[in-house]
Amino acid sequence: MKRKKYSQYFNVINIILVGFLIIVFFTKFTLLIDNSYKRSIYLGEYLLLKNSLITNIFQQYPEIIKIKTKIYPLEKKIELKTIKEKPVAKICYQNNCYFLGEHNYIYQPSTKNTSDVSLLTINSRLPIINKSILDKNISDTLEKIFEYSNTNNYFLTKIEILSNKDLKIYTTDFNFLIDPFKDINNQIKKLTYFLNNYKGKYKEIDLRINDRIYFK
Repeated sequence: MKRKKYSQYFNVINIILVGFLIIVFFTKFTLLIDNSYKRSIYLGEYLLLKNSLITNIFQQYPEIIKIKTKIYPLEKKIELKTIKEKPVAKICYQNNCYFLGEHNYIYQPSTKNTSDVSLLTINSRLPIINKSILDKNISDTLEKIFEYSNTNNYFLTKIEILSNKDLKIYTTDFNFLIDPFKDINNQIKKLTYFLNNYKGKYKEIDLRINDRIYFK
């Protein structure tokens, strides 16, 4: 008799739980994306289509690198907050231009035009692939060059990635060549030494050869 009572008890509990889940599944929630886009959606619909929805957002907006999601049951609200890659330069191969983001992600922007004149231009002699990550040695070198130019007030006008992956940096006063696969700090020290000590005329400085500085 006791087993039968327990069985009936659990059946009632299961029915209540199933009923509750059905009600929750078909409860309408407000979906917010970055507190700007807003629509109503059933919670069950969201749970079933969540991956598809997020994939669609990534495809539509390449500058989005991460999406944080949170459900607020009491407020009947679902929040999607996006983290976007901020462009630091325009990177071009032949006639195709993309944005280079702060995390070295290369992407074709969904809304902004790559002709934005406020961004530094990087011209590459090597193919640039959309939705890819820039070579780490090159990106690390660029970061140090940006830091050096800001610290020493050298205005960068453009950068070239050569076919051997060396970099040619253009400033308003001179150009210099640097090898991203050698000691970058040492090459920058050589540049500083040359600029502080050489008083003659020059237009281009080559820092790529160990223990040597060439200029013309």
